[in-house]
Amino acid sequence: MKHQTHFKGWFIIIIIGFWLLPIFISEESAKTRVLEEIGKVQSQFGEVASNHVVEGANSTFDFMVVRTGLLEWAMRGEVSREAQTQTERVMGRVVSTGTSFTNRYVRGAIANVYGLFFRLQMLLVWMPLMIPFLIAIVIDGYVARKMKMSSFGYFSPAAFQLANHTLIFMIMLPAAYLVLPFVMSPMWVPFLAIAAGFAMRLAIKHAQRMIG
Repeated sequence: MKHQTHFKGWFIIIIIGFWLLPIFISEESAKTRVLEEIGKVQSQFGEVASNHVVEGANSTFDFMVVRTGLLEWAMRGEVSREAQTQTERVMGRVVSTGTSFTNRYVRGAIANVYGLFFRLQMLLVWMPLMIPFLIAIVIDGYVARKMKMSSFGYFSPAAFQLANHTLIFMIMLPAAYLVLPFVMSPMWVPFLAIAAGFAMRLAIKHAQRMIG
């Protein structure tokens, strides 16, 4: 499988999942999930960090959704209770049920978008800690590759491909994390970074005519 196809496949799955999510996850469920995750952040990192993440999510939601008019545009699709009643009298309960579904979807989508921004902010909080580690891994992998070249060691194409595809999977996991519908602890991020670091080091170590 080509790397580009691998990326596209994951990207399409995530996008489809994002649009399907409001069908199964209601506004109340999405809000409850965010509140539980805020509690986890507060218990593991303290109130200051929790407030920082919430403020960042609020600012991003306000800038990306409220100020751009997306929220107002989305709410136009909501049908009032009075309009639903009138529609049911004229066109029957089937149409009324359809408008109720539309209302639930719109409100669920808005709540899930806020949840996406909250998790994005959570990832950004981890970035200053993860970047130095990943830089060190890249340097270590490059040194290991140089040593292998100087000793005429074997560069395994199989190991390189395995590490590369594993790394792609690791890279797409944070994107999938943004839309996953269940509560997750923020402590999964460093474990992902460690696993991605090992895959990255292996890929660099066995890269052929790509580095140096």
